[in-house]
Amino acid sequence: MVMALYPIATGKWERVEECESCSPPYRLHPVVFALGETVVLCCGEDFGMWGIKDTWEWSLVTREWTETEIPPVDLTDAPGSVVGEKYHVYLDYEYSTNRPNPVHMQYCNGKWKSEQHHWNPLGKPQGFGYTSQFCVSLLREHQLLFALQRDASTPKTWLLDHVSLDRALLEPLPITEEDMLQGQRFGLVLLDARTLLLIHSRYTLIVDIDPHFLSPDCHTSTVGSDAWV
Repeated sequence: MVMALYPIATGKWERVEECESCSPPYRLHPVVFALGETVVLCCGEDFGMWGIKDTWEWSLVTREWTETEIPPVDLTDAPGSVVGEKYHVYLDYEYSTNRPNPVHMQYCNGKWKSEQHHWNPLGKPQGFGYTSQFCVSLLREHQLLFALQRDASTPKTWLLDHVSLDRALLEPLPITEEDMLQGQRFGLVLLDARTLLLIHSRYTLIVDIDPHFLSPDCHTSTVGSDAWV
């Protein structure tokens, strides 16, 4: 496995030597995110396309890998994002019960937590009804979630508040079903408090964010529609 760092102070890429005694096995399409000075790697597929279900943490201080708790479900095709000090991801199917059930997964301090979400931002559970989703964290405790339902032609855009646990349905982005099905090729970067950059293999989209939605004066319970379910 090849790993490299890009220190802003030096402006040069730095290769991280692999520790053969304790490091994650090779894989394709892993889920990777950062919590403070820790890089977290989980799930993915081996070269035989079999799913891998584990979690590893790499410390910027010690520069060593540590294996932590196994996630209760495979998160390879369910990308999430970090809000505050936790990683949040949503699923519309609970594998432990093998039935449709909205699940909110969280990761913090080496532990996974699974719970039913109060609103279910993915809509009514319909088995594997959602073919693709992706999300990005905004300022404070907000998260944008984009989800495409199998029988819909327009992806929905939700604003989630992880303090009030409310959600608001926003104006949909000009993203097609074909774009969402190629979700692995999306890149989302919050440039500043008002600008979201979406990079696709075929185009670049700049989204202007109304700062009112992210201000302390705005509450999602007063913004969204009444069609919560």
